[in-house]
Amino acid sequence: MTTPAAWGMFSRRLPPFEPPRPPAGDRQVLLAALATLGEHARAEGVTLFLEPLNRYEDHMVNRLDEAVALCAAVGLPSVRVAADTFHMNIEEDDVHAALRAAAPYLGHVQVSDTNRHQPGAGHLDWAALVRTLRDLGYPGWLALECRLRGEPVQALQQAVTVLRHAESRRVAA
Repeated sequence: MTTPAAWGMFSRRLPPFEPPRPPAGDRQVLLAALATLGEHARAEGVTLFLEPLNRYEDHMVNRLDEAVALCAAVGLPSVRVAADTFHMNIEEDDVHAALRAAAPYLGHVQVSDTNRHQPGAGHLDWAALVRTLRDLGYPGWLALECRLRGEPVQALQQAVTVLRHAESRRVAA
């Protein structure tokens, strides 16, 4: 789930510069929606993931701590946080500290490099990222959510190689 204002429906960089409702109003809307959707998810035996987006795509939830605060306020185990390395690269001061702080609510991780291409096409330190996730005991998948730079099969092979190498470096560290 991404927040309702996602994908440029509003930008603090263009007039009128202020969102149509105050932050407290955004929070109320989000909490009501998360509670309703979270109860439905619980009844169906699935999990709802709230994904923070970067400031260029959303003004409501940009960092993991903001998503965690909403999940905690809802108080349902069916509502968790999805971390996306691309958005985190833009918004988090310290990606690893943000992941550690969000660990109790972390349910899904989407990976792409700093330029939104496959792992290995940018400058993210994949060994450090994988080490942090393993240290946290993150049991889930790393889902590729990226563009592919280069020939698609080779780009996907590169992503797998980079992530496997990161895992092997984690084990050796």
